[in-house]
Amino acid sequence: MSQRQGIHRSSTTPTNCDVDKSTLIVVPTLNEEQLIGDCIESLLHQDVDDDLKIVIVDGGSCDRTLEIVRSYASKYPHLDLVANPNKTQAHGLNKVARSLAATTDDAYMIRADAHCVYPSNFVRELLLAARSTAAEAVVVSMTTVGGNLWQNAISHAFRSILAHGGALHRAGTAVGWREVDHGHHALLDLRTFVGLDGYDTDLPVNEDFDYDHRLAGVGGRIVLAGGVELQYAPRQTPVALATQYFRYGKGRRATDAKHHRRPALRQAAPIGITLVNVLSILLALVTMRPEFSVVVPAYFLVLLVASMQARWDAPMSEKILAPFVLAIMHNSFGLGYLWALVRGQSRRRARPAYFGVLNDADTVRRS
Repeated sequence: MSQRQGIHRSSTTPTNCDVDKSTLIVVPTLNEEQLIGDCIESLLHQDVDDDLKIVIVDGGSCDRTLEIVRSYASKYPHLDLVANPNKTQAHGLNKVARSLAATTDDAYMIRADAHCVYPSNFVRELLLAARSTAAEAVVVSMTTVGGNLWQNAISHAFRSILAHGGALHRAGTAVGWREVDHGHHALLDLRTFVGLDGYDTDLPVNEDFDYDHRLAGVGGRIVLAGGVELQYAPRQTPVALATQYFRYGKGRRATDAKHHRRPALRQAAPIGITLVNVLSILLALVTMRPEFSVVVPAYFLVLLVASMQARWDAPMSEKILAPFVLAIMHNSFGLGYLWALVRGQSRRRARPAYFGVLNDADTVRRS
């Protein structure tokens, strides 16, 4: 297979899943005290022969995250804690990637998020997919799991296409390997990643989609790995969920503007829904004619029907709350996108993403 600019592919595609010292797991964190312990435990118990190097890249947590990570680092010599003064996931992952790439010619970086718990076959299936398909990126499916009542409602809502929009990595467990244009990042070929300047640190979020877009532009391959599905813990409150999706909307607008592209249907739908809802309410207020706002209860009725049909045997509390979950997701995303659009965040100056290199001062002492 011919080499393309920014693309690194081995001349062979071995199908084994042996782990070597150049395979590295990176976990960006920022105030993850409630979740980081379960995440680390799942990564420590992978069904591979060797202990994997795990690097926790912390963006300045002010809760108990550092204390918890240090306790693990004191027990497991292959787990390190590194400071990420620039805070964002993109900065932290770029920093570790550049450092690793400087010491090896051939490596994989496995990206793990602190909000997730990973199955024991996670690493093995990623390596098998990467080596069997010569993919530059491997993505995985994710299942939203419950916790408190609100999280249970979010988990129920994600059973509906009105939540995930048909995205393959959110719509259910994949079977086999399937080439896709985007997904939840899990494994990245290091030489390719660094050759493409890593993640764009100017983007507030959505850096993974931006990377996938650039990777596809140079002929890179993205594969959805079947047989592995991580568990994602959603936000615990309505305000946290609204904030998350508002940021998603802003990030998607920044990415669309950067690449001069229009939003896909999956993103255009909530933007349109938000516009219709806001305009109908404003029209009702201005004209003092409440019938103009009938679109809002009609929209909510559609969400309620979708919730009832998502899973018939779900608790009624989840079915009642799920429409509120969907409404928050749709309208927060739409408002974020429109806010960025109105503020003129059409970006941007072209420059490489920031890459920092680890040094001794960046390693947080384990004591």
